[in-house]
Amino acid sequence: LSLVGIVFVVPGALAVGDLSLFLDNPEASLRGAGLFSLGILVWVLYLLILNLSLSLVGYALVVDELDPIEAIITGLRVFMGNKLDVIILWVLSLSLSFVASYAQEFIGPDSGFVLILTTLFSLIVIAPLTAVWWTRLYLTKTCRNLYDHTELLCDPNEFMNNNRGF
Repeated sequence: LSLVGIVFVVPGALAVGDLSLFLDNPEASLRGAGLFSLGILVWVLYLLILNLSLSLVGYALVVDELDPIEAIITGLRVFMGNKLDVIILWVLSLSLSFVASYAQEFIGPDSGFVLILTTLFSLIVIAPLTAVWWTRLYLTKTCRNLYDHTELLCDPNEFMNNNRGF
């Protein structure tokens, strides 16, 4: 699906013509370069929309144990019903990744310790946290829960006694 978006770049690439001539004299094919740039911009926008709209497909595939086609349909259905929630969580997940990468740049790009620290932070904190957020979002929007919190609140001692085997 990602590579289908290359059709947005093809008209600009054809308008540019010979790439070596374009690199020698970019002004000769200004219209083609503009069309090529617009095609790349539309392709990037297409990829963002595709990524956003299919963000819940993996969770539908794993949590509901669906086959790939059913997971795509279910993931799109959940996305279409909850666009704002998915967009907010997508932006939040993306911003956490950007913060980790920018922290590495600003603190010390040449420091091996900072590189290891930010990589470990991404692997140990950000990845599991976003996985839990996406799973909770998917389960909540499909009207299911990870656990029944009333079991914990009714009698915590009984809950602990029943789960000591773990």
